[in-house]
Amino acid sequence: MIRACRIAVLILLSATTCLMAGKGTVDFCETRVFLEETGKADVAYTVRYRVLSGELHGFYFGGQDRLTIERMFTAQSYALDAGGRRYGLETTRLADNRWDIILANGQGVSQGHVTYMFFFRTDFSSAGYLASTTTADGRTLAVFNWAPTQWDEAGSMDHYTLTLHTPHVLPGVPNIPAYVSNNRLVLTEPWVNKQYLIDYRRDDKGRLAILFHKNKPGNRYHMRVQLYLPLEWFPALKALADGEREPDETATQDQGTASRQQPASDISEYFSSLYRSPEFLIGAGLLALLSFLLAWAKWRSLLAARRGLKDILWQDIEWTSPRLVVSDLTKKGKIAKDLTPIEAAFYLGIPVKRIISALLAAWQADGRLRILSESPLKVKPLTCAPAGDPHGATLFNAFVDDGELSQTELDGLAGDVVRAIREKAWDADVEATRAWYEARIDKTLKPYIGTAQEEQSSGPRAASEHDGMLPLANRWFLWNRIRTWQDEHDGDWEDESDWADDEGLDGDADDGESPESPEVLPDQALAEHLETTAVSEPFALENDIQLNAENMVNAATDASLASDLSFCHSACHAACHSACHSACHSACHSACHSACHSACHSACVSGGSH
Repeated sequence: MIRACRIAVLILLSATTCLMAGKGTVDFCETRVFLEETGKADVAYTVRYRVLSGELHGFYFGGQDRLTIERMFTAQSYALDAGGRRYGLETTRLADNRWDIILANGQGVSQGHVTYMFFFRTDFSSAGYLASTTTADGRTLAVFNWAPTQWDEAGSMDHYTLTLHTPHVLPGVPNIPAYVSNNRLVLTEPWVNKQYLIDYRRDDKGRLAILFHKNKPGNRYHMRVQLYLPLEWFPALKALADGEREPDETATQDQGTASRQQPASDISEYFSSLYRSPEFLIGAGLLALLSFLLAWAKWRSLLAARRGLKDILWQDIEWTSPRLVVSDLTKKGKIAKDLTPIEAAFYLGIPVKRIISALLAAWQADGRLRILSESPLKVKPLTCAPAGDPHGATLFNAFVDDGELSQTELDGLAGDVVRAIREKAWDADVEATRAWYEARIDKTLKPYIGTAQEEQSSGPRAASEHDGMLPLANRWFLWNRIRTWQDEHDGDWEDESDWADDEGLDGDADDGESPESPEVLPDQALAEHLETTAVSEPFALENDIQLNAENMVNAATDASLASDLSFCHSACHAACHSACHSACHSACHSACHSACHSACHSACVSGGSH
């Protein structure tokens, strides 16, 4: 009986911990692999959790498959909350190569978000994720075939980024993507090119860094990459491929030692026998009875509190989930029709560097500036800034002082565009607005499509539902040129009032369909202008813009404003509704669920915030 009481106390302590623990969802994850010539590497994870309920302490990290964490750099690992407060981290090795990562000294965060940054040492070569291979034409290469962990609780994950820092030190070349391409240094599988946005950079130690980026990956996304590098970058692999040495068994022996230190089978057998013991069943029964008594007492106190709510003006409000409130702020069918051409390009998802390249090409064709050099990019303005789109004037003026575009100037431009879109489209229907702008672009281009086709170079055509039309970025480029010409010549073949009429702005558009646009009449002067100022490659300068644009996101889908509006509602909801629900649910459900969850669920993926 004494043992049963002890077990009941232990279970009660576990249940109390569960009641105090929080729950979060993953906002994003960024992984860096600093790969060395030996095949060993330091791996850095940056993962942000947004607090959903309770007080968030940490999460379970696993899903490494054959990759063994040799050492966790706890002293260098840390976390930051939304207010910029820094926390130390405590890392505990569990069974099956899993780790419990929590804020140090029992600290927790109850609102906002927490960004965890942790580092560990591992060996990709011994795990088989880095190996030598031979191509069909007899060329020996090193293949890197790996995926970072899959994250649970990541249904609303914004992006997943993997950066591979190779041991290759770059020479002093200005155009890194061109250097990699011309020397065939990196080869990727076709599905890798299809799945990810890829960029090549120089890291702070001068080494080649390869970035793979995935927007909106979804829950438990498998961020696998497979690429081929020169075998000469890894002398140990090359010697093994040439038969000069035997495979290194040190890592295998270390893994065996680690397994003996943490025998997963013994732990599983212990808990299995514990759950079947009479003492555990008696203890669980005592805990269930105690939970029922606590929940009953809490229910009685809430009834008393409810009687006192009659004097509060909120008593007739029917509370709903804050998540639903945020979603309701978007009006189905509402279209933001007053975006400028550059804002529309951001909204349509056209890359920032591609937008800048298109604008520079158009301005050079119109005689507004002259491109002095491409690598590095340097231009000479010949006229004043163009009228019309204020963001275009901002970009043009950025080149006036020194002929170059700095990172600060790019960030300022993107920030202005993001804020403008947020003000105009914060409650607009994203898909309906995108479809509306594509329809407007196509309608405008129809009278000039012959000239447009001749003006553009023949590149690979992206899959599109607009048969016979150019890819979206090319169509936007031509539409922007037409709109600019109209602004400068006071054209009247497309009435601006029709772009911002009241139809569809009140959320009552007919089944989300966009209204008909005015007829577009061809203009001979405009057609001649397009022919005489033809631009064969509007995106030729895209790779010459050596600036960081990876964090430029589509502000139209940013729900931060909606989240701010629902903050007061969320606070009241959490205080009133969740108190009753959590008291009953957590006491009964969490005690049994958490024990099984941490033992079984987290073995394959990372997550399980607590």
